[in-house]
This record gives sequence, structure tokens and C-alpha cells, in this order.
Amino acid sequence: MVVTPAIAAEWLAKNRRNMPVRKDRVARIAKDLEATGKFQTKTPIALFADGTIYEGHTRLAAIEMAGIPIECVVETGYVSRANASTLASAAEQRSKHERS
Repeated sequence: MVVTPAIAAEWLAKNRRNMPVRKDRVARIAKDLEATGKFQTKTPIALFADGTIYEGHTRLAAIEMAGIPIECVVETGYVSRANASTLASAAEQRSKHERS
């Protein structure tokens, strides 16, 4: 899915209960996005069924900061943290395997 800065801002605005992101990390990732047009991680952005972000807050903030649309995997419809944790673990394992 292509996540535009407007989509990233919309998803982030709906997530008032999440911890604040570290601005230095957001800026670093945004700079990488501007240079490469892609994320360094293959972990998907994960959203619960109600739209709450489980995984990807910092990356979404970086898309918004960079001001450019980015193609990335977005998984939606998760109903529990255990369900989303399984996704994040599987994606991390795939990423490690691809790097080896």
C-alpha cells in the first residue's frame, strides 16, 4: 500500500493513547526516506480493527515529516495485542532471514 503523508497524519491523529514518538528517530527515518524512498525494516505497519496503531508509529510520523508517499506493507483488522504481536514477530523473523 502507498501511505501518503495525509494518510499517515490521519492515522496518527486517531491514536491519542499511544506513547509519543522520539523526534530524533522520526527525523533520522524521514531523512532516510528522502534519500532512499523506502524503510530499512520489513516489519509491517499494523493497525487494530478500530484503527489504533499497534506497530509503526515512528515510521508513520517519518512519512508525514518527509512529506513523500512511501510503499509499505500495512496489516489491518487485528483484534488483540497477541494477534498483532504474532504478526510483528513473524515479520521480524522474515526480515532477519532476508538479511542473512
